[in-house]
Amino acid sequence: MFPVSTTATEIGEFFQDKWPWLDFRYLEGHEILSGKMGALRSRLHVWINDLGKAYIEVEKYYESGAAEFLVDDPGLEETYDDDEETEENFRRNLERDD
Repeated sequence: MFPVSTTATEIGEFFQDKWPWLDFRYLEGHEILSGKMGALRSRLHVWINDLGKAYIEVEKYYESGAAEFLVDDPGLEETYDDDEETEENFRRNLERDD
């Protein structure tokens, strides 16, 4: 837990401006701080949103390269590996480009 002070009228605006990769929800009610006009203290549950997860994936890519491509359908892998006609067409197209 760490304190954050803001003059934003809406905490959602503040989060969107400062930390667009985070989402939040209130954990409990607000506490009005004595001696400070209009000041509230709130407890929030904060987590990384989809944008933040995308940032992390990009960082992983730059750190260690592309993830290994996995084929979910075993039949699909065989179709492309064993398809001699596709391989022959690929070779012909390569020869034309030379």
